[in-house]
Amino acid sequence: MSQKKARPGYMIDRFGDEIPNRLVSPYDKKRDQIVRRILKRYEKARTDLEKVQAETLSDLDTLEEAALADANVTDFKAKGGNVTVSSYDGLITVRVKNRVFSAMDERASIAKSLLDEFVAELTEGQEKSDIIAIVNSLLDTPNGGINRTAALRVLRLNLKSEKFRKAKELLADSMYASQSKSYIYVERKSDRAAEPEQIVLDIAKITPAKEIKPAP
Repeated sequence: MSQKKARPGYMIDRFGDEIPNRLVSPYDKKRDQIVRRILKRYEKARTDLEKVQAETLSDLDTLEEAALADANVTDFKAKGGNVTVSSYDGLITVRVKNRVFSAMDERASIAKSLLDEFVAELTEGQEKSDIIAIVNSLLDTPNGGINRTAALRVLRLNLKSEKFRKAKELLADSMYASQSKSYIYVERKSDRAAEPEQIVLDIAKITPAKEIKPAP
């Protein structure tokens, strides 16, 4: 839905109505101006950070290709792992940790039904209480979905039951990679005896210099 634009000489209020400029107080005009300026500043910073990340990952891909060429390897295709590289003097280190986030499709719910049937057939001598706790925790999520941690616990169990085996297979087949994310860490040391200092691109951890003043 596109944002409504005000006609010349008007401003849009919080209800979406056009208000003539002459009816808007000087403070409200100043507030609107400053908030919009802050938004543009953050949008630019986000674009800059996205560019920094993309260029960094591209540089590391180039470096990996150079390393493979230096080792005379031409058929290596396993990319996407964690990476650590340092400057020649060892004072700068760049680390990339790749994390894959997984999700589960509708087969996980079918597996849960099979597990419920399996639990109902258990006897007390088969560690029933522990298995029931694990199976019940599969739906222990705020949105009622399958709990991935509990699913992984089920996959680690080895029980002599055809129904349990089928449920495990369904759970395993239901899991898929929903997205991947690269975490980049850049560290530097002032000298070899110093502790590494991480360059954190987190605005919450940055203290602005006192001499910096916002635009009027």
